[in-house]
Amino acid sequence: MVTVTTCSGLIEAQKMQMLLRCDGIDAFIPDEGSASWTPHYFFASGVRVQVPEEQVRRAKKIIEHEKHADQQDSTHEDVSDGDSLE
Repeated sequence: MVTVTTCSGLIEAQKMQMLLRCDGIDAFIPDEGSASWTPHYFFASGVRVQVPEEQVRRAKKIIEHEKHADQQDSTHEDVSDGDSLE
């Protein structure tokens, strides 16, 4: 297994795992048990999401697409909060 991303917390890692699994990638969170019991320990180091070596390239493309979509959504939210742009 190869780490394709490190998330800031367990919920974010589970979201990535779900996203990858929905696309047929066998994603795994090796730290899931520990992160649920001791989240403070993983605050600094992050929670890893891993995939089989043969699925790394596709997984990284999906993750990059998701991160880009999240950035666009947050930019849209900043502008659309009801304030005028003038």
